[in-house]
Parts: sequence; structure tokens; C-alpha cells
Amino acid sequence: MRLSYYGGGHYDSVVGRDHALHLLRSDPGAAEDLRITAAAQRGSRALEETKRQSDVSATEGAELSAALAQSRSDFDQTQDLEWIFSEQIADAMAAADTEETNQSLLMSAEQRELADALAMSSRSSGDRGVEDPELAHALSISMGSSITEDPELEHALSLSKDGE
Repeated sequence: MRLSYYGGGHYDSVVGRDHALHLLRSDPGAAEDLRITAAAQRGSRALEETKRQSDVSATEGAELSAALAQSRSDFDQTQDLEWIFSEQIADAMAAADTEETNQSLLMSAEQRELADALAMSSRSSGDRGVEDPELAHALSISMGSSITEDPELEHALSLSKDGE
């Protein structure tokens, strides 16, 4: 239906040529009942869809919570392992330091004994010392001390000893 407001006094209805095609021919209230039934079905489908989406959302939320809990458990376990390994590493480092100190002390004692033996040998030979320069060099290397005054040789020997 179209309304026109002509002349300012009242509304007039204007009927077009196809007006009869748009008229309802059903019993009064039948079209309304169909609309109400369709709306109710849409509402129940919407309610079912909302429930389904809610169930999916709840399932996804539960899965996410389980994944987060598992991840946290794995992280905590990793932290515990790192802590355990850090203690083991610290113990191993302390043992290595102790072993190095013992080796150093043992080496110092051996070097002192060799130096004493060399001194006694040189005294017994009448303070002549070692006459062969190659023998003197070999003895100085084996003792870890320097008979020669060559700083480059000393540096090379110290690097060699550190690399053992």
C-alpha cells in the first residue's frame, strides 16, 4: 500500500496496477502463524547452534587447558633437570680443579726431585755442569724449567704443556 499526502489535509491511498497481485488470499491469521512458526524454528536452530558452538568452545578450552598444563609440567621438569645437571657440572668442575691442583703439585714435586738430582749430579762431576748442550736442553725441557734464556722457547714449551 502506498500513501500520499496531497494538499495537506489527509492521506490518500494510491493503488497501482499490480495491487491485486500483492493481496493475501489466505484465511486471516494464517500468514502470521506461518511467520511465527518460521521464527520459532529459526530460534530453536539458533539455540541448537549456540549450544553446539558453546560445546565446541568448552571442548577447545579444555584441550587448551590440558595443553598448557602439560607444557608447564614439561617446563618444570626441564628446570629440575637443568638444576640437577648444573649441580653435577659444578661437582665435575670441582673434581677437575682438584685433579689439576694435584697434578700440579705432583709435577712440582717431580721437577724439584729432578732439579735436586741434576744439582747432585753436577756437584758430583766437580761443578762442571752438563757439557753437552743438547743434553742440557733435553734436561731443561723434561724438568719444565729453563736452562736457556730463550723467551720464545719458554713460551712454546708452556703452550705445549698446557695442551696436554
